[in-house]
Amino acid sequence: GMIQCVNAEFAIQDKILNENYKKAMDVLTEENRKILKDVQRKWIAYKEAKCAFYPKQGTIHRLDAADCYLQMTKERATELADIVSEFEGNQ
Repeated sequence: GMIQCVNAEFAIQDKILNENYKKAMDVLTEENRKILKDVQRKWIAYKEAKCAFYPKQGTIHRLDAADCYLQMTKERATELADIVSEFEGNQ
């Protein structure tokens, strides 16, 4: 049940992250969009590598891995929202 709860919250945060990414892309210049796209790809690769590091055995390890995805996604969604606030109207 705990993993399902974490996964449900992850789905919400992932949606927020994607919305914030789209907003950021809308307020950035073409050059900065290319940079953000590259950074985002690298962040995804890092997230996948970091969260996959948790062993797949046992409930607590699966919970740790699920929480890793959740926390990293939540933090990145906030970072993207900050980019929107910082760059909106300033380019």
